[in-house]
Amino acid sequence: MYNLYTYAIIWGDGGMTVLTEYNFSNARSHFTELIDCVQRLAPVVIRPRKKTEDASIIMSRTLLKMILVDNEASPRIEPKFITETDGSVTLILDPLDIAVNSGSRESAIREAAVEAAEYAKEYLDPANVALYLRSPNRRAHLSTVLQIAICDSLQEILEVLNLA
Repeated sequence: MYNLYTYAIIWGDGGMTVLTEYNFSNARSHFTELIDCVQRLAPVVIRPRKKTEDASIIMSRTLLKMILVDNEASPRIEPKFITETDGSVTLILDPLDIAVNSGSRESAIREAAVEAAEYAKEYLDPANVALYLRSPNRRAHLSTVLQIAICDSLQEILEVLNLA
C-alpha cells in the first residue's frame, strides 16, 4: 500500500491539513486507493499542481449530503403558493428567486423542481460558478444548489425544496 501523507501536514506556505493528501501524480497512479479512502467517508486532498491553483478535495456523495443537510447556515427554502385570479397557481421559491406559474398546484411543484435542477446545472457550469460565487444575490445559494445537484430523483429535489 502506498504511504499516504496523513494527519497534520505543514505546507510550504504555512498552511496545514489533517486530511489524507496526495500530490497530483500520486493521485493518478494510486487512484484506486484514493477512491477506497473516499468510499470509507474520508475526504482526500489533492495538492495543487501549480502555485496558482487551489487544493482539491474529493469526498463521497454521502458525506457531502451529510455536510450540506446539517449546515445551519444554508438558507431554508420557503415555498410560497399564490392562487391567481385566473385560477392558475404561482409557486415562488425564496431565496432562490425561482417562480413558476402553472394550471395546478401539483404541476407548479413539478415545474419548480425541474426549474431548480436547471438552475443548479447553470450555477455549477464551469463558465458560471466563479461569477455566481462573487454575486451577492447568488453566493448564498451554493449549499442549496449543491444539495439539488447531488439528488438522485425528482422526489429528492422536492425534499430539498420543502415541497415533498
